[in-house]
Amino acid sequence: MSARHKSSKKQRSRVLDAATYALARALLFGMAWLPEFVVYPALDALGRLYLRCSKKRRKIAIANLALAFAGKRSEAELFALARRACGASFMVLGDVARIERMIRSGKHRDRVDDRAFLDQLERRRAELGLVGAPIFCTPHLGSWEVAGFQLGLHFDGAVVIARPLGNPYLQAWLVRCRSQLGVSIVPRRGGVRSLVAALRANCAIGLLPDQNQRMRGIFVEVFGKLASCDRSPARLAQMSAASIVAMACYRVGRRYRFRLELSDIFAVEAGTKDLAVPTRRLQASIEELILRAPDQYFWVHDRYRTRPAPQADAPSLASAEPARRQ
Repeated sequence: MSARHKSSKKQRSRVLDAATYALARALLFGMAWLPEFVVYPALDALGRLYLRCSKKRRKIAIANLALAFAGKRSEAELFALARRACGASFMVLGDVARIERMIRSGKHRDRVDDRAFLDQLERRRAELGLVGAPIFCTPHLGSWEVAGFQLGLHFDGAVVIARPLGNPYLQAWLVRCRSQLGVSIVPRRGGVRSLVAALRANCAIGLLPDQNQRMRGIFVEVFGKLASCDRSPARLAQMSAASIVAMACYRVGRRYRFRLELSDIFAVEAGTKDLAVPTRRLQASIEELILRAPDQYFWVHDRYRTRPAPQADAPSLASAEPARRQ
């Protein structure tokens, strides 16, 4: 391939990124200013349509739900639940579009019920003798975007770890918007040192530890089946003495209204060698949060894609083997 051809290909790529960014911003602008009773039902319907059209995602969602409910729901009930959940996940796009406007207008605080959550958090922290900013862990449940921004409102210098977007224009815009609202983004790859430094500086951390880990995962049971889970919450807690908080930001109705709830809070001792124990405890807390509102969870994610080595594919050996993608 000639140098001129390579240059042309890169140029077309930049143009495509810019065009994609312009389209995305236009759509987000529309969602920010259209009435809620138009935006959220439309996104809900779009999510349901997506699941009906995507055979692969539909199969994954129903399989995940079947594990979670262990034969207590019929296939028709699981499909109906999957459709509602996929619609709820699409509604998060509406939150991304509207949150800056809602915060700047002063309406955001009235739309988020977090008083009971904050009271319970402080009471539990006092009972356990925990100090310093916590590591907040939430699944892709309800509105994980609003959960992250809520940290920025209540804790100075909140830091969220996230995988960078492929489009540099969208990534720069997202980082700029979140930083203006008190949330810093750390790239997932190589971000552990930055997170430890943030915790030692008394900055709260936000993590989404409910997705499949292709590399360096710890196998623990999730809804009764071994899954490759993120070890970083337990590792960060071990390195910094910060506590782990399992929480969720549930949507109330099909609007920009939310309720924060706490599931568990615990510490990890500095001398802990087996990170599978705190990782399993965190995943059990996440399961509890999900089952409180299963119609708001991101079931279409292939949670069990990475499998353990054959000799370790048993619950009694769930903590030892490194992840290996088939």
